[in-house]
Amino acid sequence: MAIIFELDSAFILSEQIPMTAGDLRYGLDRFFIKERTVIEIAVAEISRGSSDSLLYELAVLLQVEVDRIPEIFKGLDFPGRFDDPRDSARKWLYLQLKAAYLQRAQLKDPLGAVEEIYADFDYPPEIARLVRYMPVSRPSEAVGVGGLLQNWARFLDEEHRALGYSLPE
Repeated sequence: MAIIFELDSAFILSEQIPMTAGDLRYGLDRFFIKERTVIEIAVAEISRGSSDSLLYELAVLLQVEVDRIPEIFKGLDFPGRFDDPRDSARKWLYLQLKAAYLQRAQLKDPLGAVEEIYADFDYPPEIARLVRYMPVSRPSEAVGVGGLLQNWARFLDEEHRALGYSLPE
């Protein structure tokens, strides 16, 4: 059973993670976002200075023109354009885990949600330490529910720093 947290543009933009047209297609194809969110994020990315022509095409769409989004996404398949789906998967894995973490008090089984996300993303080794049934990889790692929650929070902090916009020093 897949668990999907549908995310809005305010949440995604608040994370300050650069999004490409390929990232938006990945999220839309997996029902993480809706069409209007694609447009809103494209507008924000263009405002941040992105020069991606596909993001620009998405950004100028009116909300009533969402049916044109698949046509624009076909531009991702042109020779010479490379959007690595692994990069997109990494961003969406982070965003799904962050949404689950923020909603963990409302979830019946928050660690079960992590396990479902783990399966939905084809068992990425980088989050194995967040999964109850996986063995501890380092002896110094905290164990039990408290340890898993600590690992989850640590993973989110580390990934956010790795994926986020570089801040000027």
